[in-house]
Amino acid sequence: EFDKRLIHTLKAQFESESVQIVDGNILDWLPAYDSSNNYSIIGSLPYYITSPILHAVIYKNVKPQTCVFLVQKEVAEKIASKPDDASYLSTFINTFYDVEYLTVIPRTLFNPVPQVDGGVLKLTLHQTQQISFDQTKRYEGFLHRVFAHPRKMLNKVFSPEELKLANINGNLRPQNLTIVQCAESFNTLLS
Repeated sequence: EFDKRLIHTLKAQFESESVQIVDGNILDWLPAYDSSNNYSIIGSLPYYITSPILHAVIYKNVKPQTCVFLVQKEVAEKIASKPDDASYLSTFINTFYDVEYLTVIPRTLFNPVPQVDGGVLKLTLHQTQQISFDQTKRYEGFLHRVFAHPRKMLNKVFSPEELKLANINGNLRPQNLTIVQCAESFNTLLS
């Protein structure tokens, strides 16, 4: 928790043998946190740094088993989107986690009242990872390439040889690819 006004209350209410309240910035804490044990992260993410926090989670060698995050509603919807409406961010996160969009939190429940509603996401780590830890950065770059021009068909992104090798229909658009297709294409073409 970054807000100093909330630390004492949170620690008094939730701290136990299985809950640790960390007084600090998650972007400073998470990269340095090292655990071989199962752990989970729960938090309300500032809207302007949601993506960097999610990327920091993905880049952990030992990833949290579960994350429950309150984020901006539109961002929650985007992250939870599936093929035919997928985006770079949804594909990247869904490659490593099962994403559930749990509920909307109306803006009127916040003080001060923001201009947007919130959405609660639950991320559950896939037990089998399709992309190895060592390949995560390259996979991110691959997805940036795939989604660089989301309205264009994949035959504008990949050469005919790449499409054939990866067994991808070049008439599809990036948002039509499944997570499995993205991971398998990456593993075939670049790993």
